[in-house]
Amino acid sequence: MIPILNNEIEGWKKAVLSGAEKSAWTEDFVQKNCAPLEEKIVFEKNEARFPRAEFDSLFYSQKLFVLHALLKKCEFSGRFPHKILKNFVLLPNEKNFSSQYDDFFLTAEKDFVCAKKNQDEIFESGFSVLVKNDCNFCVCDIFFEYANEFLSANGKKLLRVSSPFVVRSLQNCDKIESSDGKLRSVSKILCAWKTEKNSIPLVEILPSQKIVAILGSPFGFKNWILKEFCVSDD
Repeated sequence: MIPILNNEIEGWKKAVLSGAEKSAWTEDFVQKNCAPLEEKIVFEKNEARFPRAEFDSLFYSQKLFVLHALLKKCEFSGRFPHKILKNFVLLPNEKNFSSQYDDFFLTAEKDFVCAKKNQDEIFESGFSVLVKNDCNFCVCDIFFEYANEFLSANGKKLLRVSSPFVVRSLQNCDKIESSDGKLRSVSKILCAWKTEKNSIPLVEILPSQKIVAILGSPFGFKNWILKEFCVSDD
């Protein structure tokens, strides 16, 4: 391999050494400017918190470091989607925001930026995301975003719905209205689509607990959305 690099890429050794030097400088910056921030994280009752006012004053790189540190305190060991973290990094000062990936939550509230691991049993067999304000989250490997009363998946608007509502997997006896006003079994609909029952999100509005949408389009199926919640004809 070395002879090939010598013949094909002039100056590759110098480039590698320069890259290593830059990485060392970056690590030095992190240790001096980011590492002390971790000492300000408070962890109690399964939740890690960092002061919101100070978070808003940080540089982007420092905010990203704090978010990863909060998740680490909650024993998150995977790869949290950068698209979600970016929303927190670019969040306007004092604006509330929340996000969920897998069974971990990130929230930005008045006093703290927090990370927390969900302990509800529903995650043993399915998923459930409570949406109270503008937020984003991932379920079934699809990125969802809620803003200005529109719920979108992968950048495409799916329906218009007021919060609070829940995006969740199928539960026993779930039913949804058809175009003739009659109730249909959601389980039978998903069975006709030949898909796994816990792989398609449902939208349940609160407090009525009424199912108003089956979000099939992000997974290659049709959407089943009640007319008053549609943003276009499905």
